[in-house]
Amino acid sequence: GTQPYEGYEATVAADGPLAQFRFDDAAGSGTLADSVGSFTASNSGIVLGGEGPFGGSRSGSFGGEAFATLPSGPLEGAGAFTAEAWVDWTGGSSFKQPIFDFGSNSTNYMYMTPASALSGHKLLFEIHTAGGTVAQVTGPELTAKAWKYVAVSETSAGTLTLYVNGEQVGQSTGETIAPAALGSIPSDYLGRSLVSGDPGFKGSLSNVAFYGKALSAERIKAHYDTAELPVNTAAPTISGTVKDGSTLTAKAGSW
Repeated sequence: GTQPYEGYEATVAADGPLAQFRFDDAAGSGTLADSVGSFTASNSGIVLGGEGPFGGSRSGSFGGEAFATLPSGPLEGAGAFTAEAWVDWTGGSSFKQPIFDFGSNSTNYMYMTPASALSGHKLLFEIHTAGGTVAQVTGPELTAKAWKYVAVSETSAGTLTLYVNGEQVGQSTGETIAPAALGSIPSDYLGRSLVSGDPGFKGSLSNVAFYGKALSAERIKAHYDTAELPVNTAAPTISGTVKDGSTLTAKAGSW
C-alpha cells in the first residue's frame, strides 16, 4: 500500500497490459508472477526481494547468468505494441546485454539492450526476421547504476519510438515489420539473449510490461510521472527581520 506504488500500478492497469512482471515475488521463488495475464515465467537465478525504483516497488537482480523464461511470447502476432521496463543497469564494457529477447532462434528475434555494439553503444531496440529484414530504433547509451524507465512502441503505421524517463529519445518511421513478422516466437527471455555468445543482463529490473498496442507519448509520460515523487527545484524561503512590527516575505519555492 505504499505510494507511489498504488498509483503507478493503477495507471499501468488502465492501459491494459498483456503481461506485467512486478518482481514482487517472495525471495527464493522459482517463478515470476504475471500480475495481469497467464505468462508466469520460470526464474533461473534471479535474486528477488530487492528495492525497486519507487516507493513500494520491488526488483529482481540479474548477475549476468540469471534469466527468466516466459512460457510463450505476449507480443506474438502483434502488429503494434509497447514494451516498458524499469532498468538499473550495472554498466561496463560488456555490450548487447538484453533486457528482453523474444523469438524463435538467433536470426528471428526482437530485443532491447541498454548499450548495443553500435557506434556510441546506443540504447537499442531491434526486430530481426529470419529473412534478414531489420527494424530498429536507437537512443543514447543508458545511464548506468541508476534506475531508468525505458519504453519502446510501434504503431500499425510502422513508427518505432524509444523513450527514457518519459521523454522521446529516438524514433524511426516507415518500418515494414512488427513482432507479427517473426511468426511463432516460443523462446522468450528476460535477461538472456537468443544469440549464442552474447552476454546476459547485469543489473536489476522492475515492472516489466508488454502491451498489444502503441501507447501514446502522453501515456508513456503518465507512467513515468506517476512513479516519481515531486522534487522541489527551489526551496521555500522566509525573508525579513523577525521582530514585532516587521514585515516578513514568504516564497513557496518551485517544484
